[in-house]
Amino acid sequence: MSSDTTNTAFDDVDQLDAFMKDSKAFDKLRKSQIADARSLIDTFSSETDDSAWSFLDRAVVASRLLDLIGPESSDIDGQLDVAGRLIQQGALNLCGPAAFFQFIIKRDPVMFATFATNLFNTGEGDLGELHVAPGNEIRGMNYSDLLPRMGGSICPQADWMVMGALRNSTNAFWTGSFHGTPDEVLAAGTRPGELSDWLEKTGLYTSVRNEANWMQSRGIPHATGLVNAEGCDIAGLINADLIHAARNLPPGSSWPMTEFPNHWVIIIGETSKDVTRDAVFFNIWTWGGNQVLEVPMDAFVNNYYGVVQAQLSS
Repeated sequence: MSSDTTNTAFDDVDQLDAFMKDSKAFDKLRKSQIADARSLIDTFSSETDDSAWSFLDRAVVASRLLDLIGPESSDIDGQLDVAGRLIQQGALNLCGPAAFFQFIIKRDPVMFATFATNLFNTGEGDLGELHVAPGNEIRGMNYSDLLPRMGGSICPQADWMVMGALRNSTNAFWTGSFHGTPDEVLAAGTRPGELSDWLEKTGLYTSVRNEANWMQSRGIPHATGLVNAEGCDIAGLINADLIHAARNLPPGSSWPMTEFPNHWVIIIGETSKDVTRDAVFFNIWTWGGNQVLEVPMDAFVNNYYGVVQAQLSS
């Protein structure tokens, strides 16, 4: 954190422990207020116009958008910041858009609320200079038909709309167009350059650095050298076998997919290593929740591919 945060006097050991595990929950730098964003959603929920999305429900989307933005208490000193923490990709390979929107909701909830409501009403919306205009094929997709294919990992309507719209609107020509289904693993994937480009176009950040390598792991010194300062948002590129190893689970992928990254996470605390335990302590947000990981060093080295980090403008 910056000097303002690192000099904070914690009231008790539990609060200090919470900060060490999740310093981002204490980082409340924003461009707008949660109360104003919630007011926009309340107005949106009372509207009666038809949606540009044939099979989405306004009341359900509005309620979920309020959940994603979080309570007004997130702006109060002493309360943990949960803005954006609930966004859920579920069974879809939308971890890149999930990380992106977690950052946007946290840093500018009014920008997000304006974007999401315009997207529902008109079929397009803007995040700074990032124009999102998904095609008819995804806007006309019957969301209810997708639910059985998601199994127990549901991507809620509002989450599916904003993340799917971004991915559909910005697909690379060689991946094919993303239509919003759990089966489209390649089309739903996000490359480091794409995530960097999205963040830059929002205009929220003074700098965006792409330090992720699609082909080569970055090593422990790179991870432990990251400074998760106030106003800094860091998305880590990993192979999900890193998480499996920390949980003593078998690898979730087989060769050759074990040789490449396949998942984006948000780094929410300082990364450190303990040679006595042969482990790296890696605290992340992913799949809509926090994970405090103790990763065997060899598993970390083999599955960590760097980060995209962005510094909020003053």
